[in-house]
Amino acid sequence: MELFKSQNRRLKLGYKGYIYTRDKIRKNHVTWQCEKMKCKGRAKTPSDYSSREGEDIVTVTQDHTGHIPNGVDCDIARIKTRVFELQHSEESAEKIAEDLLASTSSSGRVGLRLRGVRGLSKSIKALRRRQNQMQDIDNLDDAFIIHLLNGFYFLAPRML
Repeated sequence: MELFKSQNRRLKLGYKGYIYTRDKIRKNHVTWQCEKMKCKGRAKTPSDYSSREGEDIVTVTQDHTGHIPNGVDCDIARIKTRVFELQHSEESAEKIAEDLLASTSSSGRVGLRLRGVRGLSKSIKALRRRQNQMQDIDNLDDAFIIHLLNGFYFLAPRML
């Protein structure tokens, strides 16, 4: 059992080649559903699952339909989670990308899906650039204020 975070910072569960998203939270257990759209796969974990990562506490309650387990998807989810965690580190983007791709069990297939070391390092650099732009806003003179149609305002950094 592994826990990942999606791009929206939501928790995902990796178990035996399948990836699940959190479905329902109950008093003593959490229900997870397969992330594939038409799959009926479901699993259940105790509510203290986050403190027991690495243990085999997952119970599959409904079998998957229409697809087979894919370890590459789990490796990619693990790499994406690590990229979000390591984007603030001082290491070079190329070094982070090399280390992450070398740590996977099927690095050839994962590398193809993530466009290799070069593609992954470009993604890390883009994340860092985006993060730095948002940190550069110190006062309202450094930003555009955009009025959205739904009545909300959005703050965007000025590009030099």
